Amino acid sequence: QDWLAAAIPLVYEPWNSAKSEKWGAHRSESEGYRREAYCKAIQRCLNAATPFQNFMHPHYFQIPEQQPTITTNNNNTHSSTTKTKTHQIREQTCHLFMTLRVTLEMEEKKGFAPPPAISFNQDPS
Repeated sequence: QDWLAAAIPLVYEPWNSAKSEKWGAHRSESEGYRREAYCKAIQRCLNAATPFQNFMHPHYFQIPEQQPTITTNNNNTHSSTTKTKTHQIREQTCHLFMTLRVTLEMEEKKGFAPPPAISFNQDPS
């Protein structure tokens, strides 16, 4: 869940280049330059999942037993709601991995932003 909390904003929320990037005061979202801090955040997120086999093992998707179960007419209970939630979380995790990898690849293809303009104030006062 901690990994999801880190990955979801990277995928679904806009990245504030002016606030997050080095020398970002002159940066905007639509300029088309590589966002280095964004790339590093994505890479850290992907690296954090590596020791856990990218959360692809089924035991990472176990839902606590408090989840509601559905009872059929013959009194056999099964947790189809739990299976559905587990499937949704696994699907979302796979989607996040794919999106993070593609986004990182696209960002790395962009060119570097030019340095900010340097001005020397010649005013002696």
